[in-house]
Order: sequence, then structure tokens, then C-alpha cells
Amino acid sequence: MDETSRLLTVKETCTYLRISAPTLYRMLERQELVPVKIGKRTLFDKKDLDVYIDTSKGPKAGKLRRQVRKKQQIKPETSLGPEPKTTPETKPVPEPETKPEAKSKIRREPKPETKPKEKPKPKPEPDRLF
Repeated sequence: MDETSRLLTVKETCTYLRISAPTLYRMLERQELVPVKIGKRTLFDKKDLDVYIDTSKGPKAGKLRRQVRKKQQIKPETSLGPEPKTTPETKPVPEPETKPEAKSKIRREPKPETKPKEKPKPKPEPDRLF
């Protein structure tokens, strides 16, 4: 591991934190660590790892980690559609509301009742004479 490098590979991160690779991947699933993706490579910032270690100390470690994670998260945009139209000296004009189409009710015919199949009776064996 190069001491001047700021970004660590998965293997170097496992060595730095002294954990196994499956543990690191579980931490990623739980979003305890945020990776840096460069192309197809997954790297980890040494500063983020140090913050994770510092917030993992003491009885309130989980609460501190959640606070740090909330600060790191990017807030999603609130509007999904185009910007509302504005005119000078007036308020924004809202887009007309559209009612969702009613779902079609499909009626299904009940299946005709079927009688259980009867097993065929075995044929009697013919008398054999030897």
C-alpha cells in the first residue's frame, strides 16, 4: 500500500480496516461506506475510512454514523417534470392535472367443476390351466 495514495482498492481497504472482503461488501450494502467509482474500479477514500473509524468509537457510534451519512447523501430533486411556466409580474402557472385512467375490470368466468377421474377397474385374470 502506497502511503501517498489517497484512494485505496478493495484489498487495501480490507487490510486498512482489518476486515474481510465479504464484510466490506456487507458494509457497502448497508451504506456504511461510500465508494468512489472510477470507470469499473471501486476505490475508497482514506479520509472517509478515517471518519468511519472515528464515528465507530463509543456508545453512540451508530447515531454518529447515521448523522455523518445523512450529511454525505445528495438530496434528490423534488420536481420530476419540467419547470413551471412563469410570466413577469405573475405567479407560476401550474400544469393542468390529469386524472389517472380507470382500471378496467376484467370479469373471469368461473371454471366449470370437473369430476375427479375414476380409476379404471382392473381386468380379471383369465383362468390358466397348466
